[in-house]
Amino acid sequence: MSQTSKIVLIVAISLVCVSAAIFGIIALIFFAKPVSNKSINNTRSSEYVNEVKTLINDGRALFNQLGNYDIETTYYLPVKCVNSLSKSPYEEFVEAYVVVGITSNYEIDYYWVGKDKNNIGIENLTNIKDLKSKSIVKNIKNIDKSQLAKGTSKKLTLNYNDCNTFE
Repeated sequence: MSQTSKIVLIVAISLVCVSAAIFGIIALIFFAKPVSNKSINNTRSSEYVNEVKTLINDGRALFNQLGNYDIETTYYLPVKCVNSLSKSPYEEFVEAYVVVGITSNYEIDYYWVGKDKNNIGIENLTNIKDLKSKSIVKNIKNIDKSQLAKGTSKKLTLNYNDCNTFE
């Protein structure tokens, strides 16, 4: 093999290696990025659920302070009354409620329904026991405050402005 042929062969092999490396980098950019974004969203959804669970526990304390409860009643506690500084991992809560349901047997269950300024949240009344990362959804238009907790037949909402009286 001549000296020129060896040089041509070395250059050809080098070009193949460089091309393979460039292709590998491009593949990483296009295929790895979506996995990375999904991971961030899963983390934020988990953070959202953890924040909601903390707020529900704060809501328990507030509800116990209010006293005098009716059975078979669903109580909506605006998140502003529970913790005015709270926010989701995405944005500030705009329409969000800790919900307490008391059955005729005096069983108490705690729920959440709400969204933040980005319309991300939990659209349907969800029991604290059932809250999961996949409970978090996007593009929530309205929060339906007419939903009743299991085993209840009427609803009261804590006044948003004074946080001491029910409407």
